[in-house]
Amino acid sequence: MLRYCLAVMERSSELQRELTERRRAEGDADFICPGVLEIHDLSGLSLSQLHVPWLRLTKRMLGVAAENYPEEAAAVVVCNAPAFAAA
Repeated sequence: MLRYCLAVMERSSELQRELTERRRAEGDADFICPGVLEIHDLSGLSLSQLHVPWLRLTKRMLGVAAENYPEEAAAVVVCNAPAFAAA
């Protein structure tokens, strides 16, 4: 799962670079691709699904993403979060 997520982030970075280069070649010298919109739909999530190994993997993936791809997410939206996830 971690390898898949890293591959997706790497491909997203490539596409952002390609778009930035293309727009600059077309004359928009100041263009910078703004990143991606991440949407996390938590509908149907229950406490019984939150196993410790899954939580550790999720924490590791988020840490790797934050350290290596900070420019990736222009915005992150979490929707349909269950009541137990509210802060």
